[in-house]
Amino acid sequence: MFLGRICQIESFREWVLSVQREDQKALNIRLGSFVELENGLVGCVVGAEQRVPDEYVGRDLDDEAAGKLFPGNIVDRSYYRVLGLGTRDGFGVNRQPRLRESVTRMTDDEVKKFHQPDGEFSVSYVSDLMDFSLTGPEAIVAILTRVQDAVPEQEELLESLKAHARRVVDE
Repeated sequence: MFLGRICQIESFREWVLSVQREDQKALNIRLGSFVELENGLVGCVVGAEQRVPDEYVGRDLDDEAAGKLFPGNIVDRSYYRVLGLGTRDGFGVNRQPRLRESVTRMTDDEVKKFHQPDGEFSVSYVSDLMDFSLTGPEAIVAILTRVQDAVPEQEELLESLKAHARRVVDE
C-alpha cells in the first residue's frame, strides 16, 4: 500500500515520510510498521507528527470561528519518522534515500522475507537499536511485535527480546 513520499533526510538511517492525505489507511499506520522505499531500502515507522502551519499557531482552537480559521487540509502536514534498517538484501543502510521517493507499507510476507536475509531468521538490527539508542523502547517493542505478527513461529524469541528492551529502559 502506497503511504507517501520521503520529504526529509536527516541521516542515512533517519528519514521523514510525508503521508498521502487522501488515503485514510495511510494516516493510521501503527508504530513499528515496516516500509519499503522504491530503491529497496527498508525501514520502520518510529514516530508520527502533524505540523500546524505557522500562520495558525497561537489561534484559539476552542473559538467558535476556529472552523473558519483552521483549514480542513491540515492532514497535508502529517508525517512519519522512519528509521532505516536495511535493504531487501539484508540489514545495514549504506545509502540514503532520495527526496520524493515513494514509500509503501510492507506485507507480512515481505516482512518475513526481510528477516531471513540468509535463509535463517534474524533480528540482529535490534541490538544496534538498543545499544546506540536509535529509538525509544516503545518503538523497539512495537517493531518486534510487528515482526511477531509476520513470523509467529519466532514468538518465544521475540517475547524475550521485548522483555529485554523494556528492562534496559527500567535500569
